Amino acid sequence: MQASRVRLDTGMYTSYMIFKEVSKHNNVVGKELEVFHTLNAMRGIAAIIVVMGHAPKYFGTELPSTYLAVDLFFVLSGFVLAHVYEKRFSRGLRTAQFMTLRYIRLIPFFGLGIAISITGVFIASLFGAPIRWTVVPIAICAFFNLLFLPAPPIHGALLFPLDDPGWSLFFELFANLLYVLTWRVLSNRVLTCVICVAGVSLLIYSNQLGGLSGGWNWATFGVGIARVLFSFPAGILIYRLTQQATPIRLNPAPIFAVTIAVLVINPGEFGSIYAVVAVVAVLPALVLIGSMTRPTRLIGLYSFMGVTSYGIYAIHKPIINISDGFIVKLIKTSPDAKAPWIGIAFILSLLGAVWLLDKYFDIPFRRALSTKQRREIRNSISR
Repeated sequence: MQASRVRLDTGMYTSYMIFKEVSKHNNVVGKELEVFHTLNAMRGIAAIIVVMGHAPKYFGTELPSTYLAVDLFFVLSGFVLAHVYEKRFSRGLRTAQFMTLRYIRLIPFFGLGIAISITGVFIASLFGAPIRWTVVPIAICAFFNLLFLPAPPIHGALLFPLDDPGWSLFFELFANLLYVLTWRVLSNRVLTCVICVAGVSLLIYSNQLGGLSGGWNWATFGVGIARVLFSFPAGILIYRLTQQATPIRLNPAPIFAVTIAVLVINPGEFGSIYAVVAVVAVLPALVLIGSMTRPTRLIGLYSFMGVTSYGIYAIHKPIINISDGFIVKLIKTSPDAKAPWIGIAFILSLLGAVWLLDKYFDIPFRRALSTKQRREIRNSISR
């Protein structure tokens, strides 16, 4: 397998290349890390569905269950991070190094999303559009959000007002920190206990809220904690339990079909029950089956979906906020009138833009940021 083809998932490419170099010089890794193409495709599908949920006017439909994509992301993240890092922790990777790697992986596209939002505010002010932002709140929110920290509620209740999807990245990094701090005692039994406690919390929150769409604002902060403390450990546990499982070579289309159905279905009055069943049972089961599935066709497409998924997730909301006005001026009517063609064109344009940004912005940016980190990791593991 050529290194240029390796895409563990959208969160792990830089980390993989760093450890590949470490293993080459220090002989600490005997073989290249496995690529889970089916999981890559699942992540890409979920990212596109999130865009559809945030731009209903472009597609002419409301999709009330798209928020569950975040829970799928959490499970996938737990699985892949366990795959990449479990053995590295025991070989000397320190907490600060691990968290720096995670920050380096996430910040280029997310920082770009914040820059797009600020640019949109500036453009709106030039055209005399009504805006609620002033310089001081923008500066304060940008400072906190660029550190993947929730902004103080000085501009509404959103944790990440300059790039709303950042709330899930914050909770993921929170789970990452707990993971690296507790990995020595994080046995399967402990993981199971954490999952059970979080599962009970999810049941309570879902009953109260009529679902689990929470975590993105200060009022539902606890929901975000419960969601990540269930799904992220579930991903770790799934990885551990399937390490010795026999891979299955089959067409993953049924897995993708069920994933799409779970994320787009309208449960109606059964929203609270549906959310719990999806998060606690269906999504982890899909990751478990997907991790064992080895597709034999369309590998390039699955890799492309994995490569673009994080970028799509990180910058789509600021772009939607800016593009709304431009689309109205361009087509001389509301986007609803041209749905779903406006939405399809938007998705295709976003995929192309993110692919180019990944190649010419994200990877070079991360490579520059990780040069010193790579050297420190090599030295710490070789000691």
